[in-house]
Amino acid sequence: MNETKARQTANLLMAAAALGAAVFVLRNPKLRRMAWQLARQYASGPLAAVVASTVRTAWDASAPPNNEEPWRSTDVTASPRVVTVTPQAPPS
Repeated sequence: MNETKARQTANLLMAAAALGAAVFVLRNPKLRRMAWQLARQYASGPLAAVVASTVRTAWDASAPPNNEEPWRSTDVTASPRVVTVTPQAPPS
């Protein structure tokens, strides 16, 4: 048996085991409720955080370079820059 055939056999066995476990969980009402509860908790916790982080990274990557918008700061904790304009006397 070569490596390719061994991998295919292992993948087939893993898929059959996963399918068997899914059928077992879905046929048992107590396990089915527990599985849905865990899925909801995961979707509202870590999954939501990962999605938000991915969206933020994509948003930042799609922004134009800072030289086009010099007022944009990459540090979100930085306070806005205060620019003081002093009036100049008109040319005579």
